[in-house]
Amino acid sequence: SQRINGLVYDLGLRLLPPEENPIEVVVVGIDDASLTRFPDPLVLWHEQLAQVITAIAAGGGTRIGVDLIPAVSMSRIAPELDRALMRGIRTATRQGTQVILGFSLGPYGVLPEKKFLFVASGIGFLNLFPDQDGVLRRQVVEIVNPDGQVAQSIGLQLAKQEGAVTGEQFNQTYINYRLPPVSTVSFADIYD
Repeated sequence: SQRINGLVYDLGLRLLPPEENPIEVVVVGIDDASLTRFPDPLVLWHEQLAQVITAIAAGGGTRIGVDLIPAVSMSRIAPELDRALMRGIRTATRQGTQVILGFSLGPYGVLPEKKFLFVASGIGFLNLFPDQDGVLRRQVVEIVNPDGQVAQSIGLQLAKQEGAVTGEQFNQTYINYRLPPVSTVSFADIYD
């Protein structure tokens, strides 16, 4: 059963030694300091997001997965915000940094605004699917809808950019919790 397989997997994680991470991963988090620094609603953070994307690219970042979905165009009320975000994404990609935008699946799913998709390097879903016991052991990496359209996770899109995934066909993978925790940096610190 799935529950027994999950418990065996959990036990294996505890018994096996930790591994080294083969690539450097840094999470840029929107923490309390960032929310205090930028009190506007997240939907208006186009300029801030552009600055952070540009800073990561200038600092040598090779792949950026954006899970703050830029779903709303500000073209009617503040077109300079849209232009700033498009310019930030375009600047990063011209420097060789892949910018993958996230989206959410489901009946209330949210896609990035089309103009941002046009300048991005790719798109990947952000949804997580815990096991029946509520534990997140696997990452669904590919979903095919009844119409035959394929959606891939942002993690798979980033791994493909890294070259860690080739022509393999799979729709989920176990999460390797034996890797060390990734570094985290405040969004506000990167912006500054």
